[in-house]
Amino acid sequence: LTLTLTLTLMLTLTLTLTGATVHDMFNMCTVAVLLPLELFVMWLDGGRGGLLWHFSDAVKPDEVGDGDKWEGPLKKIVAPLTAEFIMANKDVMKAVAKGETTCKEIYDSHKSCSVQYNQT
Repeated sequence: LTLTLTLTLMLTLTLTLTGATVHDMFNMCTVAVLLPLELFVMWLDGGRGGLLWHFSDAVKPDEVGDGDKWEGPLKKIVAPLTAEFIMANKDVMKAVAKGETTCKEIYDSHKSCSVQYNQT
């Protein structure tokens, strides 16, 4: 039984490290391709902005000036979907940061929390 558990844990650790390595290599390859492309586009444009700057400028509405806040198209799509699953309470985070309460007190008070789904 102990041997089986040990072998299972070793296999899990091996697969986890393999997945992490593949993920890291993907990130390195992405940077190796996109960073030179970004710098090349910036060089072509005379230092004004790279590929990401041009994309952001293309999706920004005309009435929004430089430095103004605006809600991008991706946020308009994702925000309603996220609100269905994640309900962050910033007041709780602020209270923990100020030392008014602890995470343990929050978790203990929400152990019997029941989830209610929208019926519409």
